Amino acid sequence: MHENKIKDSILVESCEPVEDLLFCEELNKDVPVWGIRVVFSDNQTVTVPDISTRREHIEILAKRLSGASLSPDFLCYIIEDFLGEVR
Repeated sequence: MHENKIKDSILVESCEPVEDLLFCEELNKDVPVWGIRVVFSDNQTVTVPDISTRREHIEILAKRLSGASLSPDFLCYIIEDFLGEVR
């Protein structure tokens, strides 16, 4: 039974930072913000934009997620917990 559970698990196949620009009224200019694109073994791709202004945070998150057994439904909770760590 345990072997079937592992076989049916959804894995994170790849993660990468994605950049976007967001207008900052305080600075009166566009600033880069970083999100993450996650590709799962079941062929789902989930992109979560505007997570952090620090690319290095997203790179750390991507390393943690890479290869993880994770349902796409729980990705937002993982990101939320991670942000609690880095702030």
